[in-house]
Amino acid sequence: MTLYDINGNPIVISGLNEKQGIPSPFNFSAYTSMIEKNASVTPSCEFKSDDVFGDKMYCGGICSNDKIYFCPNTAPNIMVYDTLHDYIYFIGDDLGDFPFKYTGMVAYKGHLYCVPRGVNNILKINPVTDEVFVIELDTNYPVQPYGDYRDSHHYNGVISDEGWLYSPPAYSSDKLLKINMETFEHEELDFTCNHSTTWTGCCNIPDNKIVFFGNNGFRVWDCATDTVIKDVSASGIGIYDMVLDPRDGNLYGFGSNEFSKFDLSDYSYTKLQYVNYIDNTYGTVLGIDGNFYTIGLSGTVNWQDKDNLKAISNSLTDCDTSGMTVCSAGMVLANDGSIYSVPGNGRLIKVSFEGATGRLPEYIVTGKYYGKY
Repeated sequence: MTLYDINGNPIVISGLNEKQGIPSPFNFSAYTSMIEKNASVTPSCEFKSDDVFGDKMYCGGICSNDKIYFCPNTAPNIMVYDTLHDYIYFIGDDLGDFPFKYTGMVAYKGHLYCVPRGVNNILKINPVTDEVFVIELDTNYPVQPYGDYRDSHHYNGVISDEGWLYSPPAYSSDKLLKINMETFEHEELDFTCNHSTTWTGCCNIPDNKIVFFGNNGFRVWDCATDTVIKDVSASGIGIYDMVLDPRDGNLYGFGSNEFSKFDLSDYSYTKLQYVNYIDNTYGTVLGIDGNFYTIGLSGTVNWQDKDNLKAISNSLTDCDTSGMTVCSAGMVLANDGSIYSVPGNGRLIKVSFEGATGRLPEYIVTGKYYGKY
């Protein structure tokens, strides 16, 4: 429902309508303003942990209240990094020591949620008190504690305007999982497709729609009607995440040896640049300098300027940890504009911007377009 003032103008309320749980129109001005102010800042990277955390420990994360929360994949608890006081601690007890439990995080009504990947529950985190709640779901998917990643039933997820979590099928399912974030009741929707056999992630786009990334293409979904708007074939893209650029309203992301664009005006896909040294990557962030950042499997930080593409893109190798299988399993944008890797099989990495000014509000870093995998 649209509200109007006494002059007949629509009232835009920032943030979330607590009663209905429906986001108001999203305001990108804080992000674009910070990019304009920091176009010439210099990036650098450093390790923020001394030890390697272990194999495939975390996968995805979100920054809230200047703290980074890392989603437990193999880890038995949630790791938290306090960006203001520079220390790591852990919350949540005995979440399970078997692999591939959760992948990706979403924010809803002030809480953070770890999206189920190989379990039948969802984790709810209060980022003010650091309380962790395990909410059982009636999904009844097989749980195989000693299996591998192909035992996963779903992979990552995003939340619609109506407050439903949509999670695409992974290796052992062909159903789109839809969870009501108020009641935690669920539905399963048929998601068979003629171009992709598994799905590697998803991304919110404006007008209550979602783009899903398949192993051989894209699917654009209308959340209001739960129907497919368009399928786009793209063989072997290897994309796990893309980010919305408010400057032109399109998606950009790194995939398997490529930097790509998904045009939201006609839902077309373009490989903008071949980058043969990345191999694969699990996240993309729009930096406050206007460039797009990812961290490869070895820990090397790479970035691309969409308007000045380079076959050998800019990179920072100070945190290269060659020999790791998955050094970075996702990217997180912080309130001060810094970028953090999610340590899948490596050390926590921070990308800083020397001389940066400004601060990103909470609704940006936890919001549906940026607060995700």
